[in-house]
Amino acid sequence: MTENPKYLAHLISNLSDRDITYLELTALQKIVNFKWTTYTKAFYLKQLMLLVVFIIAMLSDFIFFNDNLLIKQVCKGICALIMGYLFLNEIRQF
Repeated sequence: MTENPKYLAHLISNLSDRDITYLELTALQKIVNFKWTTYTKAFYLKQLMLLVVFIIAMLSDFIFFNDNLLIKQVCKGICALIMGYLFLNEIRQF
């Protein structure tokens, strides 16, 4: 692979969509692992943490703090900020 770097791209372009044997290529596995550890893993962990905070704030608003108006407003503010952030991420993908 290192002698001819275009070989991997040529090999993958010649495969059909249903042929998944190219996933067994060591070079492709190394590329996917590198991209996962470098970029994607941190992104999805951040998204997961935001969603957990969103769910906690939303459940706290609905279940636990029925009589305390200040805490309800803080929970709604947290939910609104997270929804705005997630919405902007979706817009950036276009």
